[in-house]
Amino acid sequence: NNFENALDFFRLKNINHDNFYYHHVGIYGYQYETLKKFISLKRSDNEISRSLEQMRAMDNNISIKVGLTDSYPLGVDTIEDLEEIRNIMKND
Repeated sequence: NNFENALDFFRLKNINHDNFYYHHVGIYGYQYETLKKFISLKRSDNEISRSLEQMRAMDNNISIKVGLTDSYPLGVDTIEDLEEIRNIMKND
């Protein structure tokens, strides 16, 4: 699996099916010094406006590597998502 640097992160409220987007599954690993740097940084404007903490890293020249997977795990981004996950866990 080849890893490339992420170019951007954003949330889609209305998906335009004419364009192609990747679904983000965030699993982050940091070297100790990078993590110390990250937590010392102030929240960036992009982090605040997008509600995406990875923008703090990118806005401060900390690269984020990304890779592709064939799986499509469920995300928990809304109350409805949480309820769906709870139902799955109850029935599993």
